[in-house]
Amino acid sequence: CSSVTNSCDFMASGQGSRAPVTDSLDGRLTSLAGVSYAGLDAPARAALRTHNVLRARAGVQALSWSAEMAAVATDYAHVLCRDNSFVHSYDEHPWGENIYAHIPGGGEDAADAATHSARMVKSWFNEVNYYRYGRIGRSCTLIKGYTAPEGADSYARKVNMTGDVFQGAESSLIAESARMVGHLTQLLHARASSVGCGVVHCADSRAVFDAVESPADRTVGVCRYNVMQTTSELPFSPRAAAALVRDLETLSADDDEALCAVPCDAPLTDADRAAHRAIDEAVVLTESSGDIAGAE
Repeated sequence: CSSVTNSCDFMASGQGSRAPVTDSLDGRLTSLAGVSYAGLDAPARAALRTHNVLRARAGVQALSWSAEMAAVATDYAHVLCRDNSFVHSYDEHPWGENIYAHIPGGGEDAADAATHSARMVKSWFNEVNYYRYGRIGRSCTLIKGYTAPEGADSYARKVNMTGDVFQGAESSLIAESARMVGHLTQLLHARASSVGCGVVHCADSRAVFDAVESPADRTVGVCRYNVMQTTSELPFSPRAAAALVRDLETLSADDDEALCAVPCDAPLTDADRAAHRAIDEAVVLTESSGDIAGAE
């Protein structure tokens, strides 16, 4: 068991009789030894590696790169630049989708697509700080009223910058009414096996479209996944949930909290247990973090 706090704060409402999680990663990680980066440019490598390092923590299967999904994602990122919009594509493809947009602060390189690719994925993972494990779409999975503690510095660490404008928690830049956890659950979806991303500097969209409404320094990212998450399904197993940690957007581990691995909305069914156990058992785990080192 982790030494971090593991509290099921919602259980005070009479849900404390649920069976505890029995499976555990016991510190193991998904092995990334078989992941291929052959032929990928720096932004694609950064996006794939960051996805897999974060998924490895949860013990869910590693992703491979899909050139087809990457091309579709890149095309749509240009559309979002053209329209200065931030909406999902809802296209004909049966794929999941995460979207991202960022306007750099002073000193950031808006055109550094590899850096933005990694930051994009990490920003989606940051939703773990206000996430409760449960079925997709259930209101209890979003911790309303979450506030990072004093001293949180996740934004400065995300952009690797110093100065007053970069101080505080990344979550503080997102209105509470706009917070969501669907990016996190799509990123960590246990059945996903491939991803393709495109990160576009909106100034470059002027070579694609005659008129572009976005500011020239805006960066837009889109990732597509071969599995689209479905309302009312559990995105990953209790074993994966138990391995995830809320860092509360601080560098110190002293305030870390492990996710409660009991679904917040309804008990696990026998079918849930069987399905997720089968998925978990197919994942190759490793005792060593050596094959994911350097991707934090």
